[in-house]
Amino acid sequence: MLRCSGTTVPDAYQQVQWSTVVVQGIDKHICGILANHTLVCWAQRDYDVFGQINVPASLTWSTVSVGAFHTCGITTIQGKLYCFGADWDGQISVPADVTEAAWSHVSAGRAHTCGILRDDGTLRCWGYSDFATVPDALKNAVWSDVSVGNWHTCGILNGTQALHCFGPNAYGEATVPTDVGDSAWSTVSAGDGWTCGILAGSGVMRCFGLDYWDRFPVPDP
Repeated sequence: MLRCSGTTVPDAYQQVQWSTVVVQGIDKHICGILANHTLVCWAQRDYDVFGQINVPASLTWSTVSVGAFHTCGITTIQGKLYCFGADWDGQISVPADVTEAAWSHVSAGRAHTCGILRDDGTLRCWGYSDFATVPDALKNAVWSDVSVGNWHTCGILNGTQALHCFGPNAYGEATVPTDVGDSAWSTVSAGDGWTCGILAGSGVMRCFGLDYWDRFPVPDP
């Protein structure tokens, strides 16, 4: 059973089993995957005007990512990637050369989307060009994880587990701290002007970027 604060789960889904839920604060839409791999999305009040909750029919899903006014997910069959919702910057327009490809990861941001191809582990991004351009030095790299913030992107390389970030860096959100710049990371999450990740081995969380609301340092246990 899914319980939410500040929104109401649709009546038809209040008593069912869920495996994943993702919330987007900007446009107030929510998506989740049921235990049977059905994708369900809904929005508060009038925030569904861009079609970001209009899930393609007759598909089963393995993962979903909720961006600002758009949604992307990977299906259980062949790992195909679908995006729907606002497309003013091309953020739901998967590049033509990989529309039929299989994907392992996807992450949706404000105006761009990134995903990792299953076959070769390379990272592809599309949408607003200032945010969606993978640096030349990383275009052929093999990735194990990716997270798209509002404007920037961070990901972890396969093998070395090195963390790399690119895109706008007004608050240092794309600059990995020098004392952990060569460290291995297990996971990363990019937000609105800030980034947090977990160091492999020690399990310690590190955050960097905008600290306007005292997001850092990590609270003491």
